Parts: sequence; structure tokens; C-alpha cells
Amino acid sequence: MGAVPWLTVGRAPVLVSGVVHVWWAAPEAVAPLLGNLHDLLDDGERDRLDRLRRSADRDRFVVGCALLKHAAAAHLGTAPSAVRLVRRCPDCDRPHGKPTIPGSGIELSLAHSGDRVAVAVALGTPVGVDVEQVLPSLDPEPLIGTVLTAREAAALVAMPAAGRRTGFLTYWTRKEAVLKATGEGLRMSMRHVEVTGPLEPPRVLALNPGRPQEIALLGLDAGHGHIAALAVIGRAPAQVLQLDAAALLHEAARS
Repeated sequence: MGAVPWLTVGRAPVLVSGVVHVWWAAPEAVAPLLGNLHDLLDDGERDRLDRLRRSADRDRFVVGCALLKHAAAAHLGTAPSAVRLVRRCPDCDRPHGKPTIPGSGIELSLAHSGDRVAVAVALGTPVGVDVEQVLPSLDPEPLIGTVLTAREAAALVAMPAAGRRTGFLTYWTRKEAVLKATGEGLRMSMRHVEVTGPLEPPRVLALNPGRPQEIALLGLDAGHGHIAALAVIGRAPAQVLQLDAAALLHEAARS
């Protein structure tokens, strides 16, 4: 998965207030476990899986569901198979909203793109994580008007052409992480969020509606070919642990 500073652990560290755990997994790296991980899906999740046609999408979905349950189970002191995730969309009855475990005190966020699946876990403070694969085929120009504010667009256009693709995705991941943390997701236009540019430390400059100073925004190291960001409602976390989930999932499968 590339030389990235993720901690390799066989069991989840204790989750405490003020610390965010970001678990990383690559479907390719845990491919032999996909059958075991599939067994953790509930009926609703299997129904969603059946709607996915591309094998890569299906693998990312299975790994994401399993990783959410493993990460939560470690804190709850229960088996991953006993974890029931609730996903409620405010606009429809389909179960595709932000994953929650009511009454647990755990806040969760899930993202996946390319060869990365990310799960952010925190206690008592909403979090949002996003990751995007940098594809050579991506042309940001047609998307600028619907994603970026006027100030952001001007900053992006001023960048050297060779850096605009990664620059655009830096904006995208920062904005989507914020919208996931607030619970809005992509139901809200990304233009309602303004963030600092790719060459600046991540920070929310404007949020409509909301107070930008109430959201901490951090960059994450997703490894080669991917860009990621983390948003936390409230003060910045004292620590963000980036954890390699491969050993955790392999250990769980053996036991």
C-alpha cells in the first residue's frame, strides 16, 4: 500500500476522548478475507451490495462495512457480528446516510476510492473523512463551477497546470470531509463550504450555514496516488492515529 506512516496493530488501541482513529485498508491487500468479511453484512447491506455491478465497488463496500464493525466492536467490547449500523438519509428511506450506532457514543465516518478504504472513529465528537484517487483522466475544469467558490477557483487557476488535478482533489476532500462531519454529505452544495487552498494548511474559511471556527480540518496521508482529509466538529483532536487495518482484519479472520 506504499510507504505511509500508518501504525500496524493486531488489535485496536483504546479509543479515548480527544483522539481520532483513522483506519486504512486496501481491498487488494485483504482480498483473501473478503469471504469472511462478507459474512458480517446484514440483510440491508447485502441488498446494497447486490446493487453494485463493478467488482472494485463491491470489494470496497464489503471492506468498508467490515472495517466499521471491527473498529466499533473493539470499543464496545463485543463481536463485530453483533454491531448494527444505522444509516438514515434525511431525504429518503434508503439506508445510505452517515453510519451511526445509536446510544454508543461512537462517531463514525467512511470513505473509499481507488485502492483505499478509510474509517474514522471518535468518541462524542462528529467526524468526517474523505479520500480520493488521483486519476490521470480527471479533468477538473468542468467541475470547478459546481464545486469551488470564486476565491477557490481563482486560486486553483493560478496554480501551474500540472498541479491543478491534485489541487482540485485537495479542495474536494477537504470540503467533503466537512460535509460528512456535519451530516449534510453531498446533499449540500460544496460551494457552501470554503476552505484554504492546496498549498496552505487545511482550514475552514466559510460555512453556510454554520461557524467555520467550530470545525477542525486536517490533512491525512493516504499514500501514493490518493489524497485524503479529516474534519472534526469542535476543537482539533489532541491526536490522530492512522492505523493499518490489514493486520487487524487478518487477526480477526484467524480468530
